[in-house]
Amino acid sequence: MSENKVNYMNKTEKSSIKAHKTIRIFIYIIQLFILASIQQVPGFIPEIYGGRPLLILPLILTVALLEGNYVGFIFSLVSGIIMDLSLGNHIGVQLFVIGIIGYILGKVKEKLFKDSVFTFIFFCILIEPFFIIMRFYLNQGIFVVNQEHIKLMFINHIIPGVLYTICISPVIYLFNRPIFYFIREKEAEQN
Repeated sequence: MSENKVNYMNKTEKSSIKAHKTIRIFIYIIQLFILASIQQVPGFIPEIYGGRPLLILPLILTVALLEGNYVGFIFSLVSGIIMDLSLGNHIGVQLFVIGIIGYILGKVKEKLFKDSVFTFIFFCILIEPFFIIMRFYLNQGIFVVNQEHIKLMFINHIIPGVLYTICISPVIYLFNRPIFYFIREKEAEQN
């Protein structure tokens, strides 16, 4: 086989891989905008004990676990911008925190853990409460005069919201996992 033919085959394989990865990322971005829109519509998602889920966060964790640290980081930054714009008070904080979470989670997945539902649930239980509580304090302010009001908000809205988000997270993961593996399988068939 000539060297030109080998180079051509390598280029077509690389473009095929890029096309499949682009398709997966496009699917994630569509989901991001749909979930962000659903999350912002008041009353669209029923409240459970006063809490509403943060739908974008499970998608970020899913992408980081499935795609790895680089794509997880970039997707987390894009998601962080959307989350910052929806919160409106402190632009850039969620972008920074969620970007680091996406990168670290993707790196941990590559080095330590296999992709599984249990790994995803473990990281949801670990990361989601931290992030939702941080978001609450950014929105309400850390030093509020009426501490009783903060306690009531925390008990009646934040804790149920954290539990609601953790419960709904596997649905988002289980929706994306077959898509990821189906497209990756097609990618492997072409190579």
